[in-house]
Amino acid sequence: MLADRSGLLVLGGLDGTGNTTPEVLHVDLASGTTSADGTLTAPVHDAAGASLLGAPTVFGGGNVSESNAVQRFVSGRTSTVVGRLPIPRSDLGAVAIGSRAYLVGGYDGSRIRATVLATTDGSKFDLLGDLPVPVRYPAVAAQGNDVLVLGGATSHGDTDAIQQVDTGTGAVRVVGRLAKTLSHAVATTVNGRVYVFGGRWGGVPTAQVWRWDPASATLLPVGNLSTPVTDAAVATVGSTAYLVGGDAPRPTTTVSELRVR
Repeated sequence: MLADRSGLLVLGGLDGTGNTTPEVLHVDLASGTTSADGTLTAPVHDAAGASLLGAPTVFGGGNVSESNAVQRFVSGRTSTVVGRLPIPRSDLGAVAIGSRAYLVGGYDGSRIRATVLATTDGSKFDLLGDLPVPVRYPAVAAQGNDVLVLGGATSHGDTDAIQQVDTGTGAVRVVGRLAKTLSHAVATTVNGRVYVFGGRWGGVPTAQVWRWDPASATLLPVGNLSTPVTDAAVATVGSTAYLVGGDAPRPTTTVSELRVR
């Protein structure tokens, strides 16, 4: 999910029957209504998204198998494949900082990937450092000029690792540990602060909302969702974060908002 000028774009995902959908939906934040806004050329779920060159861009994802497609979307149309990931990935995270998008973690169909990728156009990719703890389903957000990677699922189970990507040098390091393991959560940046929503906390679905405190390298509880949610989508518009969909434990249509004052 990505923000656009008038609301939110939800690109692909799993529908209420558990099938991968090509639909692109637009959520009008003023009216609260949802409408069809186009389709994906390659239907995917568990993909990552970022705005590149002023356009919503979808990276990888899953369907019958993991995809390497990079799709650019224009409202009211069918997306165009503008590039290919070096290796197919689903369950990855993405965040845009400046004019570059950074892709973190994911699964290639046989193993969890460690390499962090960066791109300015979706067709050419720079290889940055490897995550010390390779993960899929991490919570990923921008912390200044760094990429913060919170938790995720490893080949041995969920992790409590807090990892940080220095976008200037490409260096990646573990900067701390969470109080419990975390995976299938989502994160976004609001007014320069990182907020984390739901997921599996200590292996159990949670409704908790946290704020990341870089001084203590901990998550501080700041609120609760109406119900525990995993695998949702999140985007920021101004000083408000919007959480859409996810499993609660069945697929949900709920749109939640977190206003930061």
